[in-house]
Amino acid sequence: MNNKYKIKILIIDDSPLTINILKNNLLNHGYYPYIATSAQKGIARAELISPDLILLDVVLPDGSGIDLCQKIKSNPTTTNIPVIFMTGLPSKQDQIRGFQAGGVDFLTKPLDIDEVLLRINNYLAIKKMQNELKIQNEKLLQEIFQRKKAEQEIKLLNEHLEASVADRTKKLQETNQQLQDAIEKHQQIELMLRKVNQSYKALSECNQAIIRSSDEQDLLNQICQIIVKNCNFKISWIGFLNNHSH
Repeated sequence: MNNKYKIKILIIDDSPLTINILKNNLLNHGYYPYIATSAQKGIARAELISPDLILLDVVLPDGSGIDLCQKIKSNPTTTNIPVIFMTGLPSKQDQIRGFQAGGVDFLTKPLDIDEVLLRINNYLAIKKMQNELKIQNEKLLQEIFQRKKAEQEIKLLNEHLEASVADRTKKLQETNQQLQDAIEKHQQIELMLRKVNQSYKALSECNQAIIRSSDEQDLLNQICQIIVKNCNFKISWIGFLNNHSH
């Protein structure tokens, strides 16, 4: 019963008898009743205390309970509060207007307190389930938001990683190309040096052949052999062009 003391029920009615019956029975069943005896006091009290449920008389000294229900439902502060109308035998038209105004039920006067408590319990249970569903929906929306945020962050990280990999791949390809160019250039230099060395060796041996040769024909033969051996030629030939004067 202690948890029910936190449940506030606003009674809007100008009948002392109705007020006393409801107040005493609600207190006995662990609810905390608030009283307003007019439409003006009722809307002010509803905004002030934010009750869990309103028991509203259809006929008030300063206006219609149905009109007051419309005001309660149009106010963001009180729009979610269940409103149960209390009246004599309601006409079909009054019931339609009451439900259109936002009321959830009608209680017929004189009140059957057992019926009143049963209706109160039912609508408070419905409201509790609605509140729990709202909380669950809010949690679900928050989880969806967090998941989408995480997915977006992962997407951005993947895009950054892909861009980084692409950039590194491009740089690696450029480095490999530079290395390949350097190798080719080194090979060309080595080839040139080898040819220079071959030419230098051939020239050196030719100089020695000049010193060793005893005649011209022997010198020419040695030079051809040296050129073939050192310069990778298959055959070598040397001739002289006589310049005859006329």
